[in-house]
Amino acid sequence: MKKIIESNKKAFLVKVPRYLGEQIKNLKDKSIIGSLSIEDDLQIKFINSIFPNEYKLNIKPEKEKYAAFFTQDNVIVNECSEFMNITPVMNSEFFTFKKNYNAQKQTQRQVQELDHFAELKKGEKYAKLKEMEAFAKKKKQQLQNKKRDRLDKADVFDLIFKAFEVQTNWTVKDLSNACSQPLAYIQELINEVAVLDKSDHRNTYVLKDQYK
Repeated sequence: MKKIIESNKKAFLVKVPRYLGEQIKNLKDKSIIGSLSIEDDLQIKFINSIFPNEYKLNIKPEKEKYAAFFTQDNVIVNECSEFMNITPVMNSEFFTFKKNYNAQKQTQRQVQELDHFAELKKGEKYAKLKEMEAFAKKKKQQLQNKKRDRLDKADVFDLIFKAFEVQTNWTVKDLSNACSQPLAYIQELINEVAVLDKSDHRNTYVLKDQYK
């Protein structure tokens, strides 16, 4: 194990907002990034390529300071003597930036890369599934119709007349369900006792005048 070599060099540890750190990291090495004003409050103004570029520098009180060291190859290269953080000046530039920054982050979370071929396969699978569902529904309806025993015409007409006593307009499908008879059988008989109501867009039937 290598021996740790101490150093008397002092350094300031400065905490910056993430978006600011991202912009600083993109600058070239040894670039001048801004200027520090120490007249009243400590203020930093970064170069124009950093936006927003006006910040305040806050020094932590003595009791809140952190002891921090930066080591490289077991050598203490700097000892932290001051801990500071940078906060943006709350001006119109900052609020405009923050609004756009949050909107961009939200958009990035919503964007999702899609595999075209995977989505295509999903679409084909969905289409086949819907086709199978429609086929199964049709077969189920056919089986239900077969299970319904056809009554004599007189008995069916009696059921139809009773249905029209309940309400004046019926669709063939609703009559089939009400009478518990196959749909095709009701379609064969309905025109003998009822007519299509042309004023009703639902394709309903009403009794002929002589049966009312």
